Amino acid sequence: MSIVNEKAHQTVLEALTSFGELIGQPRFQVLMDKLKGRDEPPQLTNAIITFVNALTTFPNEVDFRMHLRNEFMNCGLREVLPDLQNLNRSVSDDELTLQISVLENNRDDDFSELTQKLGDIQAEFEDPLEVFHIVMNQSKNTEVESTILSILQHFLLIRDDPEAKPQYFRLIDDVISQIVLQRGGVDPDFKCRHLEDVDVERIIDQQIDEQRLKDLEKKTAELEESLAIRQRELDESEPSIPKHSSIIKLKFRNSKKKRSRHSF
Repeated sequence: MSIVNEKAHQTVLEALTSFGELIGQPRFQVLMDKLKGRDEPPQLTNAIITFVNALTTFPNEVDFRMHLRNEFMNCGLREVLPDLQNLNRSVSDDELTLQISVLENNRDDDFSELTQKLGDIQAEFEDPLEVFHIVMNQSKNTEVESTILSILQHFLLIRDDPEAKPQYFRLIDDVISQIVLQRGGVDPDFKCRHLEDVDVERIIDQQIDEQRLKDLEKKTAELEESLAIRQRELDESEPSIPKHSSIIKLKFRNSKKKRSRHSF
């Protein structure tokens, strides 16, 4: 029903939303609880995964597809999916195999589309101030605004070291990229908080050493190229050296002959 047309898809979502509000749970929670049940018949498991695929595949917008998939993940699909994969290996259910494969392929496709979207953004928006104003306008008067302000304030605390400062921002860029561009096509686990265990200074020092090595390799390559050019210039001028040398030798011999004749 949910994949027939947009209206049917919306009707199914509205019905699930109303039921979730009625029982005081997220709208997909009951389905995921059934999926976790060990005693549920395999036909029900297949039907639920098929329903998840139908519901998360229909929207045209990648953001909406990922939003729906994230809802399922946060209701328990994230934890139960490895168990389903292990169960499928033991019982060899072709239908379950197909539906899990569809789920994973859709996840990967959405990740690729999101990555392409990043490439389009990078190509279209090259002015940092323009991007800043877009982000601020999108966040203005929302709860995100204070978080963005905090991020910017922390930027001001990055020590003004000509070697360390670029590495801090590269590390921040890498972290943001890993958070936003989740390989699984779903939101990260926001409950995970182990940042205090990360030795940032050690990472920065390693990056500084790596950058120094890259700079040294670049200078070495430039010197090698300069040396190669100089060597080619010398090689091109070498054929003319014997020619001039033979002329000098010939003049020297003629001079000796003249002196010997005069001596007689």
